Amino acid sequence: MGATPVSLGSMIRTPPTRRPSTAEPAAEPAADDASPRRLGRTLYRYFFYGWLFGDTEAGSATDRTRAIGINRDRARWLPVYLRRWATLGAIVGVLGRCSETLWPHPALAALFAVAMTFVVVQLTITAICWAFLRDPRRRR
Repeated sequence: MGATPVSLGSMIRTPPTRRPSTAEPAAEPAADDASPRRLGRTLYRYFFYGWLFGDTEAGSATDRTRAIGINRDRARWLPVYLRRWATLGAIVGVLGRCSETLWPHPALAALFAVAMTFVVVQLTITAICWAFLRDPRRRR
């Protein structure tokens, strides 16, 4: 009748990455079929960093410790994502301001305001992840 504690890591799961088999080489998909998928994947990896990090809740204690070390090492890339999102936020902010003053179109201004909200949330989450994943032994 007591509630079991739920950790944050068990609630957030990253999709498993598919590793190519070493027995057979990866076949190159047809150019017309792969082009939109490749662009979407590239844009996803350009703006979102979840694919960089491993699951620290799976495997043995050694695997989890290794994943934490790898995640701390890869956290050095998070400032790059912060700059990307800050740049996107600046662009969205300028477009939002222009849509309010130059082009009096309230729906367009609202769209940019909602987009700016998403940018601010992403910047906040990335900054928190970077703060907690930085290696405490390294001084910057």
